[in-house]
Amino acid sequence: MDWRAREQAENQAAFTKGAVQDAQGIYRWATNGRIPFDDLLADAGLTVAQRQAHTIARDRENAIFAAEYRKAHANRPISAEQRAEMRAAFGTGTTVVNVMTGRRTKL
Repeated sequence: MDWRAREQAENQAAFTKGAVQDAQGIYRWATNGRIPFDDLLADAGLTVAQRQAHTIARDRENAIFAAEYRKAHANRPISAEQRAEMRAAFGTGTTVVNVMTGRRTKL
């Protein structure tokens, strides 16, 4: 069995063991309620239309998460430890931009 066939079999087994379908027909992991990624859904045998529905649902949930994250972190102060870690990684005088919130921090 080549690596791709083995990966497909493992993905299908994981999906069968750990995914449950919600009331809207979207499969989610039983452990955390998140929607599996498209490659796993393809290996599980879902049709293109079913996978598109899952992608739309996943994108909607990710957009909601990002908006909540931005709101929660908009005015959150940067700790001395975080500032020191950023300075060590990027150097003094550098401006670091949080890609989620757009917040700019001059080190």
